[in-house]
Amino acid sequence: MRQVLVSVGWVLLLGCAGGAPAPSTPVTSGGHFAGHFGGNAFTSESVTGPSVQMTRRQDGSWAGLFPCHPFLGKPSVQTCAFDLDQRPDALTVYGTVVFSVGRKGHAVLLRRVPLEYEFATEADRDFPQELVVPLFLAVTSAKNPEADVVGGDTDARLGIFDNQSRFVWVIQVEGLGRVAVRRGPAS
Repeated sequence: MRQVLVSVGWVLLLGCAGGAPAPSTPVTSGGHFAGHFGGNAFTSESVTGPSVQMTRRQDGSWAGLFPCHPFLGKPSVQTCAFDLDQRPDALTVYGTVVFSVGRKGHAVLLRRVPLEYEFATEADRDFPQELVVPLFLAVTSAKNPEADVVGGDTDARLGIFDNQSRFVWVIQVEGLGRVAVRRGPAS
């Protein structure tokens, strides 16, 4: 019993360590978006796959299971409880900024030195805000990145965990069309 209380105490402490997070930006879906990346399925409301089970809450934040030790540039075989929030300028995990978010024309840029992701539509329209987190979760938890790719680098498995490798994947997203996912070193 004491071990359970200590574990709960650590979770509460870590969850509160970043101070009071900025309020999330509730995102209302302007349309139905759905797709697949690396064996993961995603919609505007959920992401599921071998190592990810995340759902959007009513307040716009995301909760569920995600690979342990994310963003370290190495694979994880375990999943852990995960809480992610999307602010206009950042993605936060338990209140701590993990990626900055910006726009570059119609594309969305997610940066965390030394890595950068860019999501861009092939059509002449802005990348939908409500699809940023689902695609981010699907891409960063993918075990088989070349699965579901319709263009770009189809053999990325060898260097996916190398932060200096550059990749471009093109996927088909229902309700949006073709989307380019670029991953590489932050500039």
